Amino acid sequence: MNKKIVSLAGAIGLALSAGAAASDYNFELGGQYVDLDVAEVWGADATIYFQPVRAGSGPLAEAAFLNRASNVSFAYLRERSGDFDVPTVGAEFYFGDFYLAANYSRFSNGFKLNDYGVRAGMMLAEHTRATVGYNRTELPFGIDLDTYTVGLKHVMMLDGSSALNLEGEVGLARNGSSEFAYSVQADYFFNRSFSLGARYSGIGSDDEWGVGTRYFFTPRFSGGLEYSRADGSDIFGVRLAARF
Repeated sequence: MNKKIVSLAGAIGLALSAGAAASDYNFELGGQYVDLDVAEVWGADATIYFQPVRAGSGPLAEAAFLNRASNVSFAYLRERSGDFDVPTVGAEFYFGDFYLAANYSRFSNGFKLNDYGVRAGMMLAEHTRATVGYNRTELPFGIDLDTYTVGLKHVMMLDGSSALNLEGEVGLARNGSSEFAYSVQADYFFNRSFSLGARYSGIGSDDEWGVGTRYFFTPRFSGGLEYSRADGSDIFGVRLAARF
């Protein structure tokens, strides 16, 4: 059964909003490096937002979610020696309380592995979103993996400028047999700029766990670190990003 090791989403921006406040932004650009134990990967990502995203008073990392900001995103990963590359495109749309998202990525290494999915849902409350989703991973030799999920994301505002992001999905993964699929994530925001979080996901007996942190040096510039372990391999990533 295939297990996705690297998942990236991101974005390329085209225009600025003339009347936006200093901390508002219309797009985010990022650059990243990932060490997969057996390979080194470099990448870039970008996201275009259809309306200015206002920083507000919540966590800067969650501004797009708190604003219900519709967007399109792009990312590209390439192994250092060119052994493989992974282009990705995605989109999120909010129609009032309703939500719709889609994504597609392709892993190329002599053969092509396609991965695509859709999610639909609605905002149950101001900072709470519920979704249902479908994802297909087309593996070599005609073996495909179909995953059906339900998910929930909630950002809880705490005392002062601290906050907590909780999100997860559970579902069923099928490729001839059926196995339980799950992913959970929690991020604690010490203040609007700094967060520390943990992630855990898996399909059947295959699991992956990780930790991550992100810090905004200013409302426009941030850096992030991620570490995870899957199938006995250590995965380390770093990302720098700018908002404009």
